[in-house]
Amino acid sequence: MQYATLIEADFSLTDSEYPTFEKSGGELTLKFEDNIGERVEVYFGETIAFNWQECIHLLENEKVNSCYVIENSGWLRDHINQNIIYDGEGYNHYKFNFGDLGQLEVLSIGFQKKT
Repeated sequence: MQYATLIEADFSLTDSEYPTFEKSGGELTLKFEDNIGERVEVYFGETIAFNWQECIHLLENEKVNSCYVIENSGWLRDHINQNIIYDGEGYNHYKFNFGDLGQLEVLSIGFQKKT
C-alpha cells in the first residue's frame, strides 16, 4: 500500500503562483513564485518521469501545500519492472501539492532548491 512521508523543504508551496516546468534530458526544473513574491526554482536530477495535474488526489495522510515522498509507489515499481531503472539506484517518487492549483509528481534521484 502506498503512503506519503512528509518532506521538510526549504520553500513553501502555500499560496504560490501557478508553476512552470522545463525538461531537458534527464533534468527537470520547477519554477514558481511563492506567497511572499520570491522566485523559487527547484531542480530534480536524473528525472525519468513527471506528471502535472490540476485534479487533486491525496493519500490518507497527505495535506495540500506540502511535499512528500510516496513510499511503496506503484508508479516507481512500474519503471523498475520494465527495466527502465533498477531497484536500489536511489530513485524516489516525489509529490508536491500546490493547494487548489494542482499536483506535481516526479520520479527522480533527488531535488534541491536553486539559489
